[in-house]
Amino acid sequence: MMVKPTLLIINGSYREGALSGILANNLGIHADAQFKIEHISVRTLDLPNFDYAHANHPSAERLKQLIVRADGILLISPEYHGCISGSLKNALDYLRFELTDKPLGVFATAGSAKSGGNAVNTLRNIGRSLQANVLNEQIYLSKSELEEGKYLTGNLLERYHAQLRQMLTVIHKNRLYAECYKSVNIAVVS
Repeated sequence: MMVKPTLLIINGSYREGALSGILANNLGIHADAQFKIEHISVRTLDLPNFDYAHANHPSAERLKQLIVRADGILLISPEYHGCISGSLKNALDYLRFELTDKPLGVFATAGSAKSGGNAVNTLRNIGRSLQANVLNEQIYLSKSELEEGKYLTGNLLERYHAQLRQMLTVIHKNRLYAECYKSVNIAVVS
């Protein structure tokens, strides 16, 4: 029996009660049957502004360990002035190779129905820069959708489930690759 994969959901808002935090909790609820869910918020990391002198800050090490342990990652950011939150960007600046080949889903919350696209595109670009396997589906929700309780309903829920299926496929392939690699190394060493 396959061990339930771990899904790390990273809330990129520093603000308590932020819509991205509400969305993060809802994403976890909808994925709970397929994944072991872990949550972290940049608010709880309390990271200093990135500088190589702080590269091994305890909170950065905690974030890196959570990412390495996770089989898949969901990043959620509010969109501020056409970009992701500064606190999430700062946290991502501490990463080097931890996201390599990990499936990465991206989400954004925004003030208006026409916003959010820039934030998810930024997250996709950062994910690719960090060698993550960025999933095709990207989802962003407006403040009005979230306030009306449409966290994940209808088409949005279908798209999220499609993203989770793609994530499970990538995780399965990564696990198969790891098993094959391990058996090749055992054969070479023997």
